[in-house]
Amino acid sequence: VKEYSIADASEEGMMNLFFLHFGAFFVKRWLISLRQAKTFLLEILIPIILIILGLALSNNPFFKNAPLVELTPTMYETPQTFYYSTYRGKSEQDTVNSYLKYFSDTTLWSVQT
Repeated sequence: VKEYSIADASEEGMMNLFFLHFGAFFVKRWLISLRQAKTFLLEILIPIILIILGLALSNNPFFKNAPLVELTPTMYETPQTFYYSTYRGKSEQDTVNSYLKYFSDTTLWSVQT
């Protein structure tokens, strides 16, 4: 029987040791994944299926030729609550109007102080 010495089997150099550990962790993870078929299914197959499904739907004429819809606050029947803060010393009315002007072309309501 040949005598074994751990000193003979040691790796020298930082990169050799890194790749040795990386390979060991990769093999360990692969073996664990093989034991857990559900993990393999959820981590690998389902994302691939969802990506292929999304790409197939993006080429569908129904989605390609769909009309553009402009979303404005006037589309909603109930009054909407806007949370805001005044900035740069402007009054509440100026602040609200600047926000509304940013989000729509018309002033929909005013703040009474």
